[in-house]
Amino acid sequence: MENREKFDANLVGGGKRGINWFKSTSPYGYNIAACVSALVKEIRRGNEKNAIYWGHQVAISGIQAERFLWEILRAHSIEECGVANPSAICVVTDVMRLYFDLPERDDRRYATLAFAVVYLARSKKTRYSNELFAQMKCQLRNATLHIEIPNYAIDLHLPEGRQLGRGHLHYLLEAASLTNEDESLSKEAREWLIELARQKEGEK
Repeated sequence: MENREKFDANLVGGGKRGINWFKSTSPYGYNIAACVSALVKEIRRGNEKNAIYWGHQVAISGIQAERFLWEILRAHSIEECGVANPSAICVVTDVMRLYFDLPERDDRRYATLAFAVVYLARSKKTRYSNELFAQMKCQLRNATLHIEIPNYAIDLHLPEGRQLGRGHLHYLLEAASLTNEDESLSKEAREWLIELARQKEGEK
């Protein structure tokens, strides 16, 4: 089927920052910054059809718009899916590579974009890490957050740790302590290393 897509986007330069997306329009007359905003909001709400529509408006607006679009989608996979779906960034990055491997203005290219958009729309989501970072940044700026270096971090890798006589035994028992450890795996090697450290460091 002949591709009758329009390709007359209006991209307005923004000086050193490149394209000014707030003043640029897609081939169908939509403001590109608004398209990106709508895309993200529809993905968040799981509105797949609308999300594909807004993503497509950006994708057909030229190579710089395409790069901007995939920058947004990759960041979205971290900010919106995050730890609820840690594989999202890998999936989106792989799809992005295929997208740019395909010929320009090829419907297969836009179909891969549609897949990525639907995948993100259906993905489990959480903004937990993004919000945790935002909270920390605000508290740093407001001088309401100050965290001391924890004692267990002062190990043999730091001069202060060596001055305290902390060697491999402290490292194995304290500094290398794990939370959420996979208990199905053998600790035989660790126990052997701990015993060796005890013998070398003269501790019983």
